[in-house]
Amino acid sequence: MKMEKLYLNLLQRAKENYSNNSDFKDNKLF
Repeated sequence: MKMEKLYLNLLQRAKENYSNNSDFKDNKLF
């Protein structure tokens, strides 16, 4: 697996996790 794809995968997962967390959503990190 390419490093870029792995990184994008993790980033996407992080976005989904943060969007489900109201504290992070309020801070609008992503």
